[in-house]
Amino acid sequence: MMKIGVRVTDHFGKTALKPKDEDYVKALISFFSWFLPAFLFVLWSSYCYPESEFYSKAINEGKAPNFWNLIGSLGVLLFGACLLLPKTRGISYVTNRVLLNTYSVGCLTLGLVVGQLFFLPYDTLTWWQAGLFGSGVVVSLFFVICFNLIVWYLAFLTSRYSQFLDKMATLSVFYRLPISLTVMSLMVYLLLNA
Repeated sequence: MMKIGVRVTDHFGKTALKPKDEDYVKALISFFSWFLPAFLFVLWSSYCYPESEFYSKAINEGKAPNFWNLIGSLGVLLFGACLLLPKTRGISYVTNRVLLNTYSVGCLTLGLVVGQLFFLPYDTLTWWQAGLFGSGVVVSLFFVICFNLIVWYLAFLTSRYSQFLDKMATLSVFYRLPISLTVMSLMVYLLLNA
């Protein structure tokens, strides 16, 4: 029994699980190409056209956590399918695209939210409210960024640059099936009970 556990653990090497430097650079470029325009748009519209109902609605529609949750859940559901059928390139390609789009939507939403933080009425808060609000915002933004990075990492694992799915394909279906069914069942349960 111990031998099987060691073999499975040793099965995945650094190349299968660790992105290369250029993968991190691509993720940063994607982050800033979605985050910065959204952030700058919020600053521009809030400063130059604060009464514009059209811009306000566009910003509020862009902050779509339910949309991010829905396509992210679909991406994780497809990731579970990739674990079960790792040699099926069509599923891994679609999974990668859905997860990368989820990451992009998360970056856009983050840019809109951070931009709006600059125009909140902080002068109406007492010192302790400002401190509590500030620390709450920092912690919340940290978790949002971490969730978005997890989505990006799952997209990396399904990309053609990672050997993760190739390594999964060499594992017995008896290892892949329970993991895959757990991931897919959890996503179906969350989607049906949202």
